[in-house]
Amino acid sequence: MRFVWLVLLAGCYDPNVECPLGRCDLLVSNSPDATSVGSILDAGIDAKLDASPQLPPTDAPPPTPCAPGCAGTCADGVCVITCIGNEACDEEVTCPLTGPCRVVCNGRKACKEGVRCGLGRCTVTCQGEDACHKRVRCESSCACDVTCGSDACKDEAVCPHPSCEAGDGCTSAPNNCNAC
Repeated sequence: MRFVWLVLLAGCYDPNVECPLGRCDLLVSNSPDATSVGSILDAGIDAKLDASPQLPPTDAPPPTPCAPGCAGTCADGVCVITCIGNEACDEEVTCPLTGPCRVVCNGRKACKEGVRCGLGRCTVTCQGEDACHKRVRCESSCACDVTCGSDACKDEAVCPHPSCEAGDGCTSAPNNCNAC
């Protein structure tokens, strides 16, 4: 019978009633006629509830695709081609015709047949003995940055413009070297 009273009293609970000290206590009677006072039952809510509905998280936008012909992985729309290790890429590394491309040649003759950039922004890093054994060609790129470590580029890179040459590599820093 006590259970029935608890269920009935719980159904009458008004959440809009403020309770002193943030707690409400409910009197429960042990007698069937509910005329005598029984033990006190703590029916208060100890934590405030947030009435605002919780919306499901929105899906993140789909990743930006890479240009067709990317032979590597795609990272936020940039084709990333990695040749790590001695003679890791034994054919010419070719970036897609359009879109940005990043090539990493790390190791002895890692990109032994060279790198050919497309029309988009191209970044090539050569590290290791003759890592870029043959030339890096980015003369058609809208911007090109080629970094050659010590003894990494046997031949100088072919840059979009002579003013873009930087040692054995290229830079897109001068104004006329960045048309992207």
